[in-house]
Amino acid sequence: MGTSISSPGSSGNSPLLPPWLQPPGQPPSAQPPGQPPSAQPPGQSPVQSPVQSPGQPPGQPPSAQPPGQPPSTQPPSAQPPSAQPPGRPPSLPSKNVKADYRPYRRAMGRLLSGGGGGLKSALKKYAGGTGGSSIAITRMQNIVTAGTGLHDTLSQTPGNRQAVNLRNLTGMDCETAIEKITRELTPVGGDADTIRAAMNHALSNALEGVENFDENAITEDIIVEIMIEYLSDSIFQGIIRESSGAFEKADSPLRQVKIENELREVIRVDVDRQMKPLIDGNIRTFSLSRIESLQNTVIKNVWEVWED
Repeated sequence: MGTSISSPGSSGNSPLLPPWLQPPGQPPSAQPPGQPPSAQPPGQSPVQSPVQSPGQPPGQPPSAQPPGQPPSTQPPSAQPPSAQPPGRPPSLPSKNVKADYRPYRRAMGRLLSGGGGGLKSALKKYAGGTGGSSIAITRMQNIVTAGTGLHDTLSQTPGNRQAVNLRNLTGMDCETAIEKITRELTPVGGDADTIRAAMNHALSNALEGVENFDENAITEDIIVEIMIEYLSDSIFQGIIRESSGAFEKADSPLRQVKIENELREVIRVDVDRQMKPLIDGNIRTFSLSRIESLQNTVIKNVWEVWED
């Protein structure tokens, strides 16, 4: 395939999360499209107007207590905890915690050179190098978000504004239609190459043999297959990217291709085993939040299988 040799991978001193990754729950710094930026003087924080409570005298700040009344003594336990998104870790890792894929690369190198070991052992070391399942979910949040958009487009959920109307693609050459879907759903920035390749792989495999695109060919089973292939290939690409020079140790080109194919199949089987039991009912009817949660749960469970 060539991808394993061309990527240098992360160094042993790389952070667990790349600097461009938006932490979960943190609002983006950019203004929403079409919304003008807040006109605050340089260096001055935005000031929000206090909300006046019913019966509160005009001009009195909301937090102010009436004269002579002691301040509120609400115990800390009474404060409602902030809800974490489904499958997301409660906090980001310390900047001092680094990703270390060197044990994984050594294990993969031994396997490729015929020196012993197996994929199970190598994947266990890879999962440990990523920081574990909760960090993997955070690291793959862009991939999960794009996968949610892919599901929404394939399902053509009424009431949602899909990036692509599949009806407009009907009759088009299937390869051209896939390219259009992939182009419209691939974000700009981090993980864009991974997302584009994974979507193309998933759609091409699911629609293999179809000459002209037909929206009616996107059945419930096809959507399930595409989601499994998309997430599997995204994980596969991440592992290949961090393999660095391990695949150069293969004792032959045929062995390199053999191990890559076996790795892809192991990932696909694990994703399939974790995803299908979570799909109860028609996947077309799943909400955006449910599809996001489903992908996060699959990632978490696959990593835990590898870590076991």
